[in-house]
Amino acid sequence: MLNKDELRDLFFIQHQLTDDLLTDSGLRTFASVLNKNLDTDVYIYDRFRDDIIYADQKIKKNKEFMLYIRERKLIRKDTAFKCCRVEIFEYQYQWQGKEYKELQLDLGKKDKVGILA
Repeated sequence: MLNKDELRDLFFIQHQLTDDLLTDSGLRTFASVLNKNLDTDVYIYDRFRDDIIYADQKIKKNKEFMLYIRERKLIRKDTAFKCCRVEIFEYQYQWQGKEYKELQLDLGKKDKVGILA
């Protein structure tokens, strides 16, 4: 689990990137910055289309990842960090008998970034 300083860093990384970056190529840049700074897998999920917009290469190669997205069951959702009207949430899911934690934050009104923690 990320500590408070790492969560703060995550927020400021997100805050530094503008809405102009959130185009198709910008999503790759955004995810790359998160991946580099947090050293973890990143995916971007459109909750309205119920589909993955972007996933790191490592995630794309893992055939079970899409099963995980479709079959996971939400156990718990808590606020992990809040600053400047932006909340980062910790989600706890269960899938195939194991528990998984993700950090999620909104990218505007329709997109969400998921970070496997």
